[in-house]
Amino acid sequence: MPSSPDPQDAAEESPRPRRRGGPVRLALWIAAGAALLVGLYAGLGFWVAPRIIKDQVVSQVAERYQRKATLGEVRLNPFTLKLEADRFSLPDADGKPMIGFDRLKVDLSIASIWRRGVVFNEISLEAPKVRLVRRADGRLNIVDLIPPKEEDKPPAKVTIEHLSVSHGRAEVVDLARRKPFSKTFTPIGFTLNNFSTVKDGAAYVLNAVSERGEGLAWRGVLGLNPLASRGTFALTRVKVAPLAELADDALPFGVTSGELGLSGGYAFALNGENLTLGVDVNDLRLTDAGLRAQGAAADWVTLPEVVVSKVHVDVPGQSVSVGRIEANNPTVTAWTEPGGAINLARYAGPPSPAAKPGAGAAPAAPAWKVDLPDLRVKAAKIAFEERSIATPLRIVATPLDVAVTGLALPIVKPVQVQASTGLEGGGRLAARGTVTLDKVSADLDVEASDIDLPRFQPYIDGGADLRLLSGRISGKGRAGYAASGAAKFDGALRVDNFHTVDKTLEQDFVNWRSLRLEGVSARTLPLAVKVREAVALEPYARVVIGPNYVMNTTTVLDPKAAAAQALAAPAPKPVKPKVSLFKKAKRAPPPPPKPEPPKREALPVEIALVRIENGRMDFSDLSIEPHFIAGIESLDGTIKGLSGRQDARADVDLAGQVDRYAPVKIAGQVNYFAARSFTDVKMSFKNMELTTFSPYSGKFAGYRINKGKLDVDLNYRIDDQKLDANHRVVINQLELGEKVDSADAVKLPMKLIVALLKDRHGVIDIPVAISGTLDDPKFKIWPVIWKVVGNLFVKIATSPFALLGSLGGGGEELQFIDFAPGAVVLDDTGRGKVAALSKALVERPALNLEIPMPVSPALDKPALVETRFKAELAAAASEKLGKRAGKAGAVEAALADPKTRRGVLEDLYRKQFGAKPDIPKPQAAEGGAKPDADQAALAWLEDKLRARIAIDDPALQQLGRARAEAVQAALLDGGQIEPSRIFVTAHPPLTATSAPVRMELSLN
Repeated sequence: MPSSPDPQDAAEESPRPRRRGGPVRLALWIAAGAALLVGLYAGLGFWVAPRIIKDQVVSQVAERYQRKATLGEVRLNPFTLKLEADRFSLPDADGKPMIGFDRLKVDLSIASIWRRGVVFNEISLEAPKVRLVRRADGRLNIVDLIPPKEEDKPPAKVTIEHLSVSHGRAEVVDLARRKPFSKTFTPIGFTLNNFSTVKDGAAYVLNAVSERGEGLAWRGVLGLNPLASRGTFALTRVKVAPLAELADDALPFGVTSGELGLSGGYAFALNGENLTLGVDVNDLRLTDAGLRAQGAAADWVTLPEVVVSKVHVDVPGQSVSVGRIEANNPTVTAWTEPGGAINLARYAGPPSPAAKPGAGAAPAAPAWKVDLPDLRVKAAKIAFEERSIATPLRIVATPLDVAVTGLALPIVKPVQVQASTGLEGGGRLAARGTVTLDKVSADLDVEASDIDLPRFQPYIDGGADLRLLSGRISGKGRAGYAASGAAKFDGALRVDNFHTVDKTLEQDFVNWRSLRLEGVSARTLPLAVKVREAVALEPYARVVIGPNYVMNTTTVLDPKAAAAQALAAPAPKPVKPKVSLFKKAKRAPPPPPKPEPPKREALPVEIALVRIENGRMDFSDLSIEPHFIAGIESLDGTIKGLSGRQDARADVDLAGQVDRYAPVKIAGQVNYFAARSFTDVKMSFKNMELTTFSPYSGKFAGYRINKGKLDVDLNYRIDDQKLDANHRVVINQLELGEKVDSADAVKLPMKLIVALLKDRHGVIDIPVAISGTLDDPKFKIWPVIWKVVGNLFVKIATSPFALLGSLGGGGEELQFIDFAPGAVVLDDTGRGKVAALSKALVERPALNLEIPMPVSPALDKPALVETRFKAELAAAASEKLGKRAGKAGAVEAALADPKTRRGVLEDLYRKQFGAKPDIPKPQAAEGGAKPDADQAALAWLEDKLRARIAIDDPALQQLGRARAEAVQAALLDGGQIEPSRIFVTAHPPLTATSAPVRMELSLN
């Protein structure tokens, strides 16, 4: 067997191959090891690690949250440190998806090794999905993912160079609302650069831009244990409409457009469930916003710019303070809808459904406190259209400026408001004062200047036949509004250049240069307007009394009532009016009863004093034939107590002139707003030339007029449709001219009639009394008067006192003088009649007058008994009082005292009967209270004493003579009547049993 070679020999024989082969093999082994390691690393990275990551994600979710997460394919490049994961989904507690994504790409930086933290070059998230739910208890589902607190565990150091999110989808669900809310937002995308965290709070910078161009700049410090952050933020070009959609029921109207920008700072901390959050917004700016009511087709409110500054929000403290809110150039479009509602009310949303009976009220959430000390609106424009009337009325207020100070929620005190605006077409409005918002009320100083009135014509069209051509109103005062809905105004108003036209006559109705209203007090509940004084400068009025006695004020201001009157059917049996030239007609008997027309509601207007300066008036009386027409110039005077009440009586006192030498006076009482209900007006026209009426005299009298002056006194009294018109015509120096052939002329000797009517001074004084009912459409005056002229002489002969009445102004009643029972002295009416009778007797010196001595035993005896009893009682009281009786009122005071009066009566009784009065004790009625003893004694004593007084015939005769002598003395005291023309005559006792006692005079 051959021997083995010596190792040393072998080494010596081949030394080079051994030395070269060792290093190569080592290198090969190293390379092979490295390749094996790389292969192993690659295998672990490409195939093993993705599975481990996927399994860990699913298991960790199951362990921590007890939920089953799903994750699709996971890919890892161990060499580039890029990780990709597909189709991740984490369910909520209800099993529905909570968070997830389609693809996640993570690029981990190798710098993580030396930066001692996780550094991501890029994180890209495609199609993330989030379902954010506020549960019925108010908790957010996302809180479930907050890991339990671990003490003293520092947060991981993480740096993200670039983060991008694209095609995101977020579903927001609110189950805590009365009506559950669900809204989906997509697509969502943003980018994040240079984000990092550190142990004690990492500074971060976040710049995000959405696909709509909305920007977010966010920087600050973030701490993770506990979760806390503070920093600053800025949002730019944020679209408001999606935010409004998120609000849903919390915002009762929609937002169709607008962008929001804001900047500020915040401080946030969440320690378990304890939240601390404060936000300060330095500047918030809303631009080009449109607000739309639910169901509306257009924006009725637009906000070009709203600036909010210095806002502080304390979320745990539930308080908000705002330095200022300023809205610039907003516009509002408003109108009244059918039924009177304002369209803007729809911005409040539909009314809340009524609570079901027995349902308990939900506990109220704690109220937030909001301070808004400075709220301003600048250069606003409000376009309002009144559509509840036949012709819509449009009013545009611009520029409107409003400042509100002291506003706070909850509302605990009134706010201060200052507002002013101009009106398109002319005029300005301003207001300043306090407004209470919880129970809406206001107390404001208001001022208006030069507001054009014709724009309000549509309001007039619904209730009056009046056209307003011009006018400007100004005013200043105090206005108020109460929570009950009652409004009021106290102040002064002025209306300039006012011009109206009567639509029926197409003529001027009421105009003036200036009207000042002082002491105005207007109320809405109940509706009432009061004015202390109204001063009209250069006013003009056209007053027309129509053929049916309806004044044009009624025709214009109450056209429906005037039309009903004009179309009224004739009365079944019209009553012929009573007309008299020399005596007041008796009221015609009433027509058969008719259904009462509905009462017109009174206008709630009262003006204490109307003062007229340099006015004009055109007066036409179309109720007489021929028509009486006169124009009045330089009219001055007053109207007192003007009111729209049905029972109102305005005192009229006006004076003017028809021409330079013809004065006019109008005085009396009238209800201008219900002239057919009540009118008592005297119109006096003096010194008018009769030649003006020559055409009418030729037609109706058959003669022209050569000369003469005319005074006309018209007295219209209308009370509840019943007319008593007492006119008086005074003709001075009338001279008839040539005869005119006229079929309408009366067939009477007019020149003889004129000669008989003239007094010794050449004056004809004719009173004309007319009565009738305005409900009779056939009622005419002057045609009847002309027919009565033919009976003139008969009336003079058969009614002499009617003639005397025409001369003295007292009417037919001059024949009668009335006395109160037992009275001798003439009362005011009697004295007036005697004065008128005296005047008439002076004018007719051939007449003698007989005065009877009237007495009525049935009336005068009791009166004389009472007079004598009072005299005896007063004498007895004076005697009892002694010296004290001389003191003024002492006797009356003594007799007024029941005890003193009883003592006087008892003394008088003993004096007249010679014995002490035996006064019976009063007996109580069965079941009743015992009567007063003193009162019963007084009654018994007075009855006994009165019964003792006896009035005999001589006493009655003396009373009758005293009455006749009183009338005689009143007639003769003036010295113009010869005593021989007055005779006192005997007269049998009257049988009258009711007052007064009437003396009937007679002529011979």
